[in-house]
Amino acid sequence: MSEQNILNPTAASTLNPDYSIPIDDPDIAAMWQARSGRSYIRNTQARGQVFQLHWEKADFNTYRALRQWHRQYRNDFFSFQDIEDGRYYTGRFAEGSFKHERVMNNQVTVQAVFVEVPGMPMFQYPGNWGVDSVFLEERDSFGSDLVKLTGSWSFETLGSPLCHGGSNYNSSTTNDAAEWVYFGYGFRVWALRWSGGGIAEVSLDGTVLGTYDTFNATNVNAAPLWTQQNVSLGQHRVKLRATGTKNASSSGFNVRADALEVMR
Repeated sequence: MSEQNILNPTAASTLNPDYSIPIDDPDIAAMWQARSGRSYIRNTQARGQVFQLHWEKADFNTYRALRQWHRQYRNDFFSFQDIEDGRYYTGRFAEGSFKHERVMNNQVTVQAVFVEVPGMPMFQYPGNWGVDSVFLEERDSFGSDLVKLTGSWSFETLGSPLCHGGSNYNSSTTNDAAEWVYFGYGFRVWALRWSGGGIAEVSLDGTVLGTYDTFNATNVNAAPLWTQQNVSLGQHRVKLRATGTKNASSSGFNVRADALEVMR
């Protein structure tokens, strides 16, 4: 499989690029603000990171290996390892970016642009939660919903750390749904557990992944109740649904839409 083919598999690999390495993390959102109104932000594109790579005065064998790699994966994809950051990226050399210059006997300077391609499988999915992840609350700081609600959800302010960010939405009505749209890799669903908690169903991009139980005899502060790590880069939709079922010991069927932690 293409994602198993790593350009620079170890720190000692001769195909590791030289420094410096400019990296572009494209801005996927558009922001605007009316002259006398609030600020708005919307995702407008789904692009991965871009690495400007070069190999300075590489020996001719290294050049040949890079040239072969470029030709082999011109219409495919491969993995590039960011060794310092401990992450792998799936992508390919950008069209027309592979260039070389013969600078002296048996030495060649090579340039190429590696572009991360969304939607492709990965050699290793990112999982450094709390470092590479960001949170989508149920509402942003401007008071607008970040989650699309279907049904009869109630907004609650319970304070932090009981709720992540201090508030959440709550529903006990069967088939009520809450949906987040995000750009990134995997995700974690955060919510509190309590004596009236019910069972929630979670789906990703229309596919049901499973259920999780939000019951606990005593209140448990907001924490990850579902983790989905092996997700390729892309624009994704996470949906929570109140199933109308519960643990036999629970006093209710309540499901909470609190926060979605997204791997970026």
